[in-house]
Amino acid sequence: MPVMDGQIKKPTVPNHGLGKSLGWDNVNFVQQTKHDSLANKNLYKMFALTFQVDHRIPSLHLKDNDWNFTLEMPFDIYLPSIEDNAWAKKRCQTLVERILVKRLNYLETLKKTICWHIPHQYSKEMCVRSNTYSGGIVKANPSSTEGTIEIMDYLNQFIPVHNDGKPYPVMVSGDELSCERMKNAKRGRVRCREE
Repeated sequence: MPVMDGQIKKPTVPNHGLGKSLGWDNVNFVQQTKHDSLANKNLYKMFALTFQVDHRIPSLHLKDNDWNFTLEMPFDIYLPSIEDNAWAKKRCQTLVERILVKRLNYLETLKKTICWHIPHQYSKEMCVRSNTYSGGIVKANPSSTEGTIEIMDYLNQFIPVHNDGKPYPVMVSGDELSCERMKNAKRGRVRCREE
């Protein structure tokens, strides 16, 4: 599978418990001819642009096996608690204050007193820009299942593994259409193995 060069060269082991995400999106190449004819037609090709984003917040310590069936959960966990209601009210007040100060000119003097960022436990980390690396362009058609499998195989080489051979958890993402194509490609590969 031909790949145009990218910045990611090898799988990097996440440091300090920080994970990473891999992703891809469609890239369209249109080559227009000066004089369109049956022998000399416009070309329209689809490839995939791949990338890696380093996480800013530790996530590798989170367990993936803490889940329950919905029917087994108590009903009261779906209802908002007193603390949830107080938090929602405070958040709404902050949002309304922002809107009023932004829209009403005579409240301009209050701009400095408004909370423009609602602080949370990861505010400091989220202020830093993410490190993003290009993985290159994969010359495979992402609109086909075969092409999507090629793209996923290409991204697979950037997933680091533990010493025991078990891969680190890495999220692969894209826009809604790319995610749907990845699901279909995964199903297609499972069916091939079953047959």
